[in-house]
Amino acid sequence: MLAKLKKNYFLIISAFLIIFFLVNLFGGERGLFSYIQKKEIIHKLKIQEEEITKKIIDLEQANSLLS
Repeated sequence: MLAKLKKNYFLIISAFLIIFFLVNLFGGERGLFSYIQKKEIIHKLKIQEEEITKKIIDLEQANSLLS
């Protein structure tokens, strides 16, 4: 058994490294899924920013009419 492990040492280490990098590529903190979620959050925040900017402009216009 130990002899087989020594023969396939490079193959075993390579397999674990590949698995490690694939897991982090997709599921890590800076992975693909996290990137997609952050893109959606940015999109929602930009929409909120536009709505708030419109409300501010409307309130400034109403305020100027009151003065």
